[in-house]
Amino acid sequence: MIYIIGNIVGAGLFITPTSVLQQVDSVGLSLIIWSVAALISLLGAFCYVELGTSIRRSGADFAYLCYVKWYPIAFAFMCVGCFVIFPATLAIQAETFSEYLIKCFRLQIFEDTKKFYLKKLIGFSLLCETQNLQNIMDGTQVRLGHIIAALFAGLFSYDGWDVLNFGTEEIEKPKRTMPLAIIVGMSLVAFIFLATNISFFAMLDIDQMKSSVAVADTFAAAKLDKFYSVIPFLICILLIGSMNTSLFCASRYLYVAARQGHLPTFLSCSNTEHNSPRVAIFISVTLSFLLSFTGNLSQLINCVSFCQWLQRIFTMLALLWIRFHHKSIHRDAIQNPIIMPIIFMIICATLVTTTVITDTHICSIGGSVALGGLVFYFLFFYTHLPSAVEGFKTFGCNANMKKLPELAK
Repeated sequence: MIYIIGNIVGAGLFITPTSVLQQVDSVGLSLIIWSVAALISLLGAFCYVELGTSIRRSGADFAYLCYVKWYPIAFAFMCVGCFVIFPATLAIQAETFSEYLIKCFRLQIFEDTKKFYLKKLIGFSLLCETQNLQNIMDGTQVRLGHIIAALFAGLFSYDGWDVLNFGTEEIEKPKRTMPLAIIVGMSLVAFIFLATNISFFAMLDIDQMKSSVAVADTFAAAKLDKFYSVIPFLICILLIGSMNTSLFCASRYLYVAARQGHLPTFLSCSNTEHNSPRVAIFISVTLSFLLSFTGNLSQLINCVSFCQWLQRIFTMLALLWIRFHHKSIHRDAIQNPIIMPIIFMIICATLVTTTVITDTHICSIGGSVALGGLVFYFLFFYTHLPSAVEGFKTFGCNANMKKLPELAK
């Protein structure tokens, strides 16, 4: 439960309320989006509980796709995870951290720089009362593409409910632990998110919300008086934990993939003194830095969400394949009604298809990486990496760091 709450509550809660409202233009529809996102996440979490208790392997989606021997698809989404999902998530968290850090120290010297890199915050002079929650459906814009984008933003905030699936092998009594953690953890997270959004909407008007890139800071400026300066500091502490978790996952994902021979082996270099994968950490940070220049926060969130939900379509197909073909699973597995993974897969497909139709730019990033992964798999998987690529191993392992590559035995 603690892992789920700690993994979910992070940058999304302090950025995406603005993204959701910008898409739907009303308080009422925003709260509906947050509620629907919570229900979709809960449905998906229970589907992944079935997978986690049926296939007692760590690695989440990658492990499940490999279990049904869909190796090309598993490899393609491994590439997407290594080069899009994890780095972009870290970029989002880092940008959010920097925004609140600037607010924490009130550094006016950065004013000109912020004009170039970030949207400028509006003044905080208007104080609002709870009349903001009256006529909450005013201004509602029902446009399918915008609603899907708002859902992506909400779902991004709730994302992390599958964290237990990455370490299933380390969980004692998964049949009891996983569903209990999901029910309690997701219920608390949904309550926290809805209560926080209601607080934002009660104290800030729509224009303030839509213009703010650090909504919690705007909220604190409006109502918390002297306590105002403490809020950005507390959020920065929370975001440090989120970034540390994301960097840990991203670097280890690269490290393990390289150790298994799926990526160039220089990425599997580990420090001889501390046994940390510093090359993978360096690559993860570099990728995150580069991705931070590819678009604004909303575009990065949509890109990450598109890739994740595309991957989940195939994961649900794998679950249905297991069910319909009566594949061997753990004898102590949980089995949900078959309609649950079907509904969840339809939801995933709807989100992805609508995004393909309405925002091809977002789709092109994740799609091109996945396609490149497929091409790479079919060209090189059954042979070894080209000598030119493998030759970078020596440089990567010896330059600046005392490193040795680690290969799977």
